[in-house]
Amino acid sequence: HRWHLRGEYAVASENHGRPAYMRISVFPDVKTTGEVWIYYWDDRDGAEWCGWWFGPKVGHDEGWGFNPNRNARTPPRIGWKAPWNGSEDRGM
Repeated sequence: HRWHLRGEYAVASENHGRPAYMRISVFPDVKTTGEVWIYYWDDRDGAEWCGWWFGPKVGHDEGWGFNPNRNARTPPRIGWKAPWNGSEDRGM
């Protein structure tokens, strides 16, 4: 699933005290369109949901990727899971 997340992102908003990033351009080999966001979700819904998410919009209940690093102020470079409930995807 991670291939459709590829692109360039820029800060477009904030969520739970951290920047939220929207994909602003898609790499030529990506065949999907639509919004993709990277955003932080705090522990208000439980510790298991706390961390950084890829999804179609901020706070959406459909997460495509997840990183449980709650200490990162910006999206972490390592430790991502795609799908969100899978094992770590080192290629992400």
